[in-house]
Amino acid sequence: MKRHDRSHRDNLKIVDGDRGFERFGRELADVHSTSWQEYWPFLDAFADLRSEKGLEKLENFFQKQRTVISMQTFLKSRTDFVEALPYQVGQQFILKQRASSKLDDSGGENN
Repeated sequence: MKRHDRSHRDNLKIVDGDRGFERFGRELADVHSTSWQEYWPFLDAFADLRSEKGLEKLENFFQKQRTVISMQTFLKSRTDFVEALPYQVGQQFILKQRASSKLDDSGGENN
């Protein structure tokens, strides 16, 4: 088993303190053959982005973002987005219908 000596740890170049600790933690996890997972706020989950499972979580996040952007683009011509705080509850977005146009059940405009 490879041992992490103190001189190696002391020689780590730390520009961002948290980043240095994370790098050291990843190295320790590798030395001790265990997984290393970091918390990613945009995923709202722990993941090891070096692993297949972590990359799958990241790809799922990007797919959801593409879907949200597509829906917002589609709805933008039909609705106005209400100003909201910079966070979401779940994946719901608040929409306000324009007073000048209302959507009927078939999805067409009914003036």
